[in-house]
Amino acid sequence: MNIQELRQKLYEEGCNASMYAIGQRGSASDAYCLTHNGNEWQVYCTERGVDQSPFYTSESEADACQYFF
Repeated sequence: MNIQELRQKLYEEGCNASMYAIGQRGSASDAYCLTHNGNEWQVYCTERGVDQSPFYTSESEADACQYFF
Protein backbone atom coordinates (compact mmCIF):
# COMPACT_ATOMS: atom_id res chain seq x y z
CA MET A 1 0.00 0.00 0.00
CA ASN A 2 1.22 3.53 -0.74
CA ILE A 3 0.01 6.84 0.68
CA GLN A 4 -2.59 7.35 -2.07
CA GLU A 5 -4.09 3.94 -1.37
CA LEU A 6 -3.99 4.64 2.37
CA ARG A 7 -5.91 7.88 1.89
CA GLN A 8 -8.55 6.00 -0.11
CA LYS A 9 -8.86 3.24 2.51
CA LEU A 10 -9.26 5.77 5.32
CA TYR A 11 -11.90 7.61 3.28
CA GLU A 12 -13.77 4.36 2.63
CA GLU A 13 -13.68 3.53 6.35
CA GLY A 14 -15.28 6.90 7.12
CA CYS A 15 -12.30 8.31 9.03
CA ASN A 16 -12.45 12.02 9.78
CA ALA A 17 -9.83 13.64 7.52
CA SER A 18 -9.23 16.42 10.05
CA MET A 19 -7.81 13.83 12.45
CA TYR A 20 -4.86 12.80 10.27
CA ALA A 21 -2.31 14.08 7.76
CA ILE A 22 -0.63 11.87 5.21
CA GLY A 23 2.38 12.82 3.10
CA GLN A 24 2.74 16.32 4.53
CA ARG A 25 1.80 17.63 7.93
CA GLY A 26 0.57 20.92 6.53
CA SER A 27 -1.58 22.78 9.04
CA ALA A 28 -2.71 19.62 10.86
CA SER A 29 -3.03 20.02 14.61
CA ASP A 30 -4.18 17.49 17.15
CA ALA A 31 -3.85 14.79 14.50
CA TYR A 32 -1.97 11.64 13.59
CA CYS A 33 0.62 12.18 10.86
CA LEU A 34 2.49 9.99 8.38
CA THR A 35 5.29 11.82 6.63
CA HIS A 36 8.50 11.06 4.77
CA ASN A 37 11.61 12.50 6.38
CA GLY A 38 14.90 11.80 4.61
CA ASN A 39 15.15 8.03 4.22
CA GLU A 40 12.37 7.06 6.59
CA TRP A 41 8.62 7.25 6.99
CA GLN A 42 7.47 8.50 10.38
CA VAL A 43 4.20 8.15 12.25
CA TYR A 44 3.64 10.68 15.01
CA CYS A 45 1.06 12.93 16.63
CA THR A 46 0.83 16.67 16.58
CA GLU A 47 -0.74 18.49 19.48
CA ARG A 48 -1.49 22.20 19.49
CA GLY A 49 0.75 22.55 16.43
CA VAL A 50 3.75 20.85 18.05
CA ASP A 51 5.06 17.60 16.56
CA GLN A 52 5.64 14.81 19.07
CA SER A 53 8.48 12.32 18.69
CA PRO A 54 7.74 9.60 16.12
CA PHE A 55 6.40 6.41 17.64
CA TYR A 56 6.94 4.42 14.45
CA THR A 57 9.59 4.72 11.75
CA SER A 58 10.31 2.60 8.69
CA GLU A 59 12.27 2.82 5.47
CA SER A 60 9.32 1.13 3.75
CA GLU A 61 6.36 3.22 2.63
CA ALA A 62 4.20 0.09 2.50
CA ASP A 63 5.06 -0.92 6.07
CA ALA A 64 4.45 2.61 7.39
CA CYS A 65 1.10 2.80 5.59
CA GLN A 66 0.04 -0.56 6.96
CA TYR A 67 1.03 0.49 10.49
CA PHE A 68 -0.86 3.79 10.14
CA PHE A 69 -3.98 2.02 8.87
